[in-house]
Amino acid sequence: MAADDLNPPLGTTTPEIFMDNVKRADELVNGPSGTVNDRGGEPLDTWRQMMAKNDEVRQNLIPLSKQYMTLADAQADIANIPDGSTTYYRSPDDSALAIEVMNVGGTLEATGRRMPSQAFVDQVATQVGAEIVTRTGLIKSMSTESPYLAVIPDANGREAWGISKKDGSPTEHTIDVWMKKMEETKSLPVLKEIPGYGFVFSLPDSTGADRMTEMAILSKNGQFADWVLEAWALRLAPMLDGKITPGDESELRVTRDPPGFQILSSVTRGVARYASGRPLPVNPYSWTTDTAQGSRLTFPAQYSDATPLLLVIAFEGVDYTSLDPRAGYAGIQNDGIIYARSAFHGNSYGSPDCMADAAELYQKACSLAPVGGVVIIGNSMGGIAACNAITTGTIPGVLGLYLTDPTFSLRQRYDSGRDATIRAAYGIASDGSDYDEKTAGYDPNLEHWSRFQGIPISIVASNKDSTIQFSENTMALVNKLTGHNDIDLLDVNSAGHNTPDRFIKTRLLEFIQTVCHGSISLEF
Repeated sequence: MAADDLNPPLGTTTPEIFMDNVKRADELVNGPSGTVNDRGGEPLDTWRQMMAKNDEVRQNLIPLSKQYMTLADAQADIANIPDGSTTYYRSPDDSALAIEVMNVGGTLEATGRRMPSQAFVDQVATQVGAEIVTRTGLIKSMSTESPYLAVIPDANGREAWGISKKDGSPTEHTIDVWMKKMEETKSLPVLKEIPGYGFVFSLPDSTGADRMTEMAILSKNGQFADWVLEAWALRLAPMLDGKITPGDESELRVTRDPPGFQILSSVTRGVARYASGRPLPVNPYSWTTDTAQGSRLTFPAQYSDATPLLLVIAFEGVDYTSLDPRAGYAGIQNDGIIYARSAFHGNSYGSPDCMADAAELYQKACSLAPVGGVVIIGNSMGGIAACNAITTGTIPGVLGLYLTDPTFSLRQRYDSGRDATIRAAYGIASDGSDYDEKTAGYDPNLEHWSRFQGIPISIVASNKDSTIQFSENTMALVNKLTGHNDIDLLDVNSAGHNTPDRFIKTRLLEFIQTVCHGSISLEF
């Protein structure tokens, strides 16, 4: 029966039709090998029958109907594999069932295509589903009576990706969508590396061309492709209605990569690296940027790609050059933290060059490890840089801001003897005539409170600081953001600047655990 002849017609969304489709999907997924009639009476293969047919098709496609236990076995039989033909050998681990190779001039070479194992597919589905539910808070929660834990709707409000309340796996509808794709293409989704992207799940269309799922990430920086961001943004936009305070719309900045996207990207990339057998990065990981800035990432002694980590970016004070965690925070990385430092163009006071360094530091961290969120540290001069990283939108996914003896007013520091340093950092004329032009948007004290995005802030400082004026910096920040941000100020009431009592590791870790809702990382 043609789709046009269906009664009720194709596209009908009555409860009866919905339940009929749900029951049919259950039979297709869980029933024995055979067929189940669609609404028009035409037979559809069940999952088990599709698998049986898939085995048959694969056998017919493989030269001489052979499959090989190892790559060595296949190579030994190269005479029976025509040049340019492909075959499979069994995967040596649980990440895939089989690995495709091609005869290229008598040598079998990997094509990059794998047939993932069900265990691996289940692992990815569970990991990604758990991350979305637990960490983004942007999906549509369902009622207690619903069998769905959460649903990501499409532009029309229909379920596009549903998560089961029973076990956190994709819903039957989600599986049904994939089954239809697999039935159309007579293939399973594969994990493969597509040039320009990372390892992604792809399904070929009816012509055999690769069609990437919305797990596609870019190899160059580990971020989602633009088309993926746009697709998700359309789905998420209706859920953000009513969450912006009236009157503040013009003061808010919309970023293209909020925390949820980065978390998903990190998990996807971590799984891809695991599946491809690539090693974890060296620890610590040091490099020099294109602008000759020494930079370093210090990882926990033990970690895996299955556990998103917290990234701590530290902006330090004048003439502080060490790339290691300062003495007061020794060993902090072993609390589930990546500690990130850069030279940041020296005494830069949060300049555009400093922000460019911070962006590269963040991107490098995200390309090497599963970053689940960011806490920014700002000490002394670095207080301005730490604030600018937030107000300029340089660093996405910021969970908290931790400050010690911080600067906050760029103008106050300029007028208090740091004019020459700030002129050099911002490229200001010697007479200061273009100060306002060159520093526009980079003095956090002059920014609207909404630029701080409601991020929790913890400060350790002293009203007796002999270097940084407490009232014009620390208290200026507190007064600006009280009522808008959750601020915790510890005034140690001791003399000096950057004295040991300002660097309290236990307080920093408690703050991190608070902004991470009691757990620095999410264990799977």
